[in-house]
Amino acid sequence: MKALVLAAGCSRRMGQQKQLLVWQGKTLLQHCIDKLNEAGFEVLTVLGSNAAKISPDVMNSKIVVNENWAEGMGHSLAYGIKKFNAEVSAVLITQPDQLALNSSDFLLLKSHALRWPKKIICSYFHRITQDENNGFSTRKIMGVPAIFPAEYFSELMKLNKNSGARKMIQQALDEAEKDSADQKVAAIPLQNASININTPEDWRNWQQSQQIDFSSEHLLLSKMKQKET
Repeated sequence: MKALVLAAGCSRRMGQQKQLLVWQGKTLLQHCIDKLNEAGFEVLTVLGSNAAKISPDVMNSKIVVNENWAEGMGHSLAYGIKKFNAEVSAVLITQPDQLALNSSDFLLLKSHALRWPKKIICSYFHRITQDENNGFSTRKIMGVPAIFPAEYFSELMKLNKNSGARKMIQQALDEAEKDSADQKVAAIPLQNASININTPEDWRNWQQSQQIDFSSEHLLLSKMKQKET
């Protein structure tokens, strides 16, 4: 089982290459690769836009460059799948902008793939939205990270433009509706997959959510020391 990281886009909404944004001393791309390595995956990364600028900072991953990255994520996904040899039993597909994902999340998906080797193992999370009447609704979002068995590789290789892994997952779900005995997808709850760093606002929100109120911590430590004396 291998891992495929899709990092070929130009990050148009971010206004700069988000693969190179630095968090805790590492780029977003390197965070993703390291977490996959910790979960026991060998990693292949597909670069495209500004590949020459990004690749020198990449460690512990094989790199391929999709010169036609502008054709969309589906094209880069197909390009990456074609680089795996026939001995690969399954591939986990993910993106570096899902910064909240950790090695435990990848291990969870991997354990389910080993349990159900013929099924697509996808992640899902619930998104809460507010309507114009201040009412709330919950929507189930399924997608990557997801693990595809080798039997789906030929179909993945046909993807193009912006039709990515989610399209394949939906097709498998639609087929399962026709034959309830043939469940081809196992959807695993993974709320960390809900975090996507796509815009400057996303990036600011992430940084703010991870901040520690050091002033409050120092105040608490000070009070503890006063009690000890």
